[in-house]
Amino acid sequence: MDVAARVARAQELRQAVRRPSALVACARELLDATPRRCHHLVAFCTEGYALGAAASALAVADGWEIAALRASHLAPLAPAPDGAPWQWMSVEEAFGLGPVRFWVARWAELRGGEKPLAPSRKLALADVA
Repeated sequence: MDVAARVARAQELRQAVRRPSALVACARELLDATPRRCHHLVAFCTEGYALGAAASALAVADGWEIAALRASHLAPLAPAPDGAPWQWMSVEEAFGLGPVRFWVARWAELRGGEKPLAPSRKLALADVA
């Protein structure tokens, strides 16, 4: 995906999380694309974290405990999740915003995260937003 396509995709994501019904729909799609062995949804952008947090809340109804984490350069000493090693998936990758960023994978690795899990399918915001 070229830079212009990624920018357009990010704008779609921003629009989707502004509407509660679209946020819930995207969060449900995110859960559907997340492998059940995943313990954490990791995001680096505000919109990705919002979707991860919404998906985490929805997962409780299915008896699935999955946490949302925000990888950040501003919080390099953020605490590690309990129970290392832990499985995780990138929210941004699931929504087609490109592969997992190196620094995000490193952020997770330094906190006990294993290699990122691939989403079971790529999500199209146009389908849910």
